[in-house]
Amino acid sequence: MILDEEINIDATTKDLKLFADLMQHIIKFNRLVQAQNIELTLEEAVTLLALTDKYDCVDTRTAVRKRLAHLAGTSPWEVLYIACD
Repeated sequence: MILDEEINIDATTKDLKLFADLMQHIIKFNRLVQAQNIELTLEEAVTLLALTDKYDCVDTRTAVRKRLAHLAGTSPWEVLYIACD
């Protein structure tokens, strides 16, 4: 099946690659046991959360949230702001 329409995903190439890599990693290992070890910046986490919500990727969302919980130790106010959004 070939799609003739463009799909607007509203994300940069870098963010899409990170999203796809994270999903592939989760699928490969079923779930990330040590999700807090994923290296993400707060900005990347916000972008990934938006993509996981948009495309309903539950396991990926869980992994990003675990990473945010880990980042709360060093950036509590930023993580609180993200959580409130």
